[in-house]
Amino acid sequence: MNHTDANNQYRSTAYTDSRQQKYYELEDQSWWYQHREKIFLFLINQFFNKKQMILDIGGGNGFNTKAVQNAGYDVTLIEPTEKACENAKERGCKKVLNIPFQEYKGLISQFMCTDVLEHIEEEESFLKNVYDKMPQGGVGLLSVPAFMNLWSSEDEADGHFRRYIIARLTEVVHKVGFEVLYSNYCFQFLWIPIFVRRHLLEKLPFIHKVSERNAEEEKRVTDKQFLEPEGVVGKGLRFFENRELNKIYCEKKISYGSSIVCVVKK
Repeated sequence: MNHTDANNQYRSTAYTDSRQQKYYELEDQSWWYQHREKIFLFLINQFFNKKQMILDIGGGNGFNTKAVQNAGYDVTLIEPTEKACENAKERGCKKVLNIPFQEYKGLISQFMCTDVLEHIEEEESFLKNVYDKMPQGGVGLLSVPAFMNLWSSEDEADGHFRRYIIARLTEVVHKVGFEVLYSNYCFQFLWIPIFVRRHLLEKLPFIHKVSERNAEEEKRVTDKQFLEPEGVVGKGLRFFENRELNKIYCEKKISYGSSIVCVVKK
């Protein structure tokens, strides 16, 4: 793959403006993004150095960038979608680069690459590019969606090439040369709901695929997935969130989930 082809490939992984805007309007009020943020911040505080810059690769609208920035880290968002960069600046992210990753020429002491790898067909080539720009001892945080048996039209609409298991992700990062410092599943309590709602009910089909939904149905489905429910269901959700966070904080292994988090080191 030559340089031009690689640039085009990584540009193609970017969300459209409309899809970025959809998530921008959800992120600050979404329990899912907030739960994931708590996991990321815990791992960053465990493994990252506040004296070194973090590059948030493909960080979208800057939700995680802003959280890490607020935690006292020097973090730069690099994102190919212009609208997402505008949203990130509006959100308060101080350092934003509106370029595809392939055009970044600087050194990467530390990086975040959260829910990006699944969008890239040549994942190993991409990670090797990251690795080659890092000094020895540099660290990175990765997150990806888990388990292909959870695959649905949501993955297709988001431009995913795959979902992972820890063994598969570990194999890829090891091939590139990274050492795995930490890996775990998360969102364990979502595995069954996602399997039933996104996967099973689409196949039966009781729920339309994303491409077949009208705007009203898409908003209704999205709100159910991301906005915190009220009453007993909301209390149950918070219980499972707190239980999972306690496991992660106590460094306990989680045997399965709908996502994977991983910390790597060169």
